[in-house]
Amino acid sequence: GHCKSLAPVWDELATKVEAAGLKATIAKVDADKHNSLGQRFGVQGFPTLKLFFAEGSDPADYQGPRDLEALFQFVQKNSELPDPVNDAAEIEAFTARAPSSVVLFAEEGTAETAFKSVFRGLNVPAIFSTSAEVAESFGASLGQTVVFFDKNQFLQSKVTVSSTDVKEIQKVISENAPLFGRIGGETPDPAVADLFGKQPAEGKFTYVVLLLFSDNEEGFKNFRDASIAYAGKEDGNVYTFIALENTQMSNDIIKNNFGVDGLTSGVIVDRMEKDSAPTHFVARDETNVGDFISRVIDGKVEAYYKSQTDVDDFDGDVRVVTGNNFDEIVLDENTHVLLEVYAPWCGHCKSLEPKYAKVATAMKKFDNIVIAKIDGTANEAANMPAVKGFPSIFLYKKGEKGTPITFDGKRTSRAITKFILKETGVRAASGSEKEEL
Repeated sequence: GHCKSLAPVWDELATKVEAAGLKATIAKVDADKHNSLGQRFGVQGFPTLKLFFAEGSDPADYQGPRDLEALFQFVQKNSELPDPVNDAAEIEAFTARAPSSVVLFAEEGTAETAFKSVFRGLNVPAIFSTSAEVAESFGASLGQTVVFFDKNQFLQSKVTVSSTDVKEIQKVISENAPLFGRIGGETPDPAVADLFGKQPAEGKFTYVVLLLFSDNEEGFKNFRDASIAYAGKEDGNVYTFIALENTQMSNDIIKNNFGVDGLTSGVIVDRMEKDSAPTHFVARDETNVGDFISRVIDGKVEAYYKSQTDVDDFDGDVRVVTGNNFDEIVLDENTHVLLEVYAPWCGHCKSLEPKYAKVATAMKKFDNIVIAKIDGTANEAANMPAVKGFPSIFLYKKGEKGTPITFDGKRTSRAITKFILKETGVRAASGSEKEEL
């Protein structure tokens, strides 16, 4: 869906870049067809936007708004080095626009080279100045860098780095992670992406806390207080806080990722564990954020699982599973259940569909075998397996429901059928497998 939404904007961007005479090319690649490219450049979601430089340096990730003007400005800034900013008031205005920003102070002649390295190596807004007087007004000198932080989202307001080295600057930014990210209007704050770099200790969790607020200053203050309290905890867990203004984009994020519709204010806590699907906890109109997090950690809040409700029981001979009926169907000890976890937008899933349907038809003569599927983007369940890609196929055998077997063979009707018969021990009628498949 996001790729389709971006497509017309991407075409307009190409036209605008060409018309402006920028030394840049707007291109796209289908990562499903060219999977090796996606792996090479660490692509984990779609669409992913990267800017590749002519001199061959590492590409820069784009994590800003996906409207035409914002994308054009990003390309323009990276293809044309801006002029130095030597006015203190203009620098103050610049640093007030984003949760974190960088101002590099350097002497004329060396500033442009240093700034190019810094600008391309960071995911935060950056400018440079060649004025010693302006540098002094910010408590710095030429050859130093000042990293500014939003006083409402960080514990520090600014940090001076005694060099213009991009690694030193990045270290300061990493060590001063925001207390929380904020998503407002219709575009996410690029700083939100910086919140997900830390990893929990072995056997511990990552807790992602989302506040959806609507003109509730008390709730927002409580949220910030909780983020400060948990930022310094040393219990092995990682706590990440994100505040979302009540906008259509925020509502779409919550509905698509958590299955919660109609939420105007409240708190969602996502508990994430390595190699497991996240577990959601939802509190509507919750103002005591810290207390809610504490109750989640102590196991006193029931988990929330999203589920489709308006689906048919069968698609042909394939049983349709949802979050609500997952345990009833998949964990039924009277049947072996083959479960495909798919995504509606997945090309490989669409290719598998007629083959999987053929397997279901061939297997329906066995009362103790169920061929089923579940939309992995719209449903969750406590016992649903974590998937690393779509489609994923699992066999839940009778008596062994807690340890499903992953099918990793060829995605053909014959290969899937042989897998079922071998693993379950069910014998096909003589010649029937060949006739039907």
